[in-house]
Amino acid sequence: MALPGLWGTGKHISRVIADRIGYYNHQRPHQVLGTQTPMRRYQLAAWPAHKGLGHDTAA
Repeated sequence: MALPGLWGTGKHISRVIADRIGYYNHQRPHQVLGTQTPMRRYQLAAWPAHKGLGHDTAA
């Protein structure tokens, strides 16, 4: 339950939190990841071809 006037409605709080998580994972560079975002690091791990390992499926 939200405190009236402090944060707004539950919907508003949920939106603010979701926006912050999106920013943290998709836009904010992380020093521990070599200034990459967590999503970029995940994409590189999920697609070895991006690492230049020759796993490219293109003929």
